[in-house]
Amino acid sequence: MPPGQLVTKLGCDRQGHTALIRSITPVRTDLLQTVATIFPIEPIEPRDLLFGILNVPLPIPTSNNDPAPPLTLASDSSYNDEIAASALGFVAQVVNLVSAYLGDAPGYPIICQGSRSLIKDPISAMMGPRMYADACCYLEAC
Repeated sequence: MPPGQLVTKLGCDRQGHTALIRSITPVRTDLLQTVATIFPIEPIEPRDLLFGILNVPLPIPTSNNDPAPPLTLASDSSYNDEIAASALGFVAQVVNLVSAYLGDAPGYPIICQGSRSLIKDPISAMMGPRMYADACCYLEAC
């Protein structure tokens, strides 16, 4: 194919790509709004900045120096590691759906299994288990 025809074909392909992106954007927006409706993330206790997904409290660190959120709260005996795992399982599902709808896979693949969801680590060079549960109490070899 002569260079002139290649340039013309490339221009047509770019216009087609641009038109396709414009037609996909409203569909993606609708899908993302549906995910936000199915899995609402809303404040549970605004003064403590405590949010929840589907009214299940999301874990938050209790101080700036905490490396991870606590699995139990002294102020709330109903909050435990199972509730934290459930909330993080919902978050794992949301991340998988949003990444699929945006066409961009997460760097660390997420395997959704409810409160036993896993995050796979194919990047680091460490030896040993390379999959991590979504709650620190379930860190075990998979």
